[in-house]
Amino acid sequence: MLEPRNEINDLPLGQNAHHLRKPRLRVDRHRYAEPKPSRVRRNLDALQQKSQRRAHH
Repeated sequence: MLEPRNEINDLPLGQNAHHLRKPRLRVDRHRYAEPKPSRVRRNLDALQQKSQRRAHH
């Protein structure tokens, strides 16, 4: 039977270590933060063009 202390100590060293540090999340956020606005703008522009084309035709 493992004591609760052992489990708690093992968790931060394993999976919880990522949650405590959160280094990848920071990098991913910065990475996705740049292309997202451009993609959204492109999509919005494309949707507007489509709507305009539909309206004109």
